[in-house]
Amino acid sequence: DLIKDLVSKEVKLEMTVVATGGTKKGDLVFLNSDAERGPENFTVVIDKAGQESLKKGGVSDARKHFLGRSIRVTGTLSLFRDQPQIIVSDAKQIQE
Repeated sequence: DLIKDLVSKEVKLEMTVVATGGTKKGDLVFLNSDAERGPENFTVVIDKAGQESLKKGGVSDARKHFLGRSIRVTGTLSLFRDQPQIIVSDAKQIQE
């Protein structure tokens, strides 16, 4: 499986943000490539540091800003509940 072979490696991904979410505390923002959790979905997780970095660049609400947009993300591929994700801690990791 290609995804499993790339876990823990730095990857570049291009996707359209179809759905967004976040934790109740707001410490994590989720940008999803699919409306449903499932094998086709890829999640970009923006942690607190990433959100602060984006705010410094003028993006106050990452969920609203990226929804419907095509993005390119660079970061280390990991799995959460067998779903692929990249955690973003710096605004430089996301390009539009």
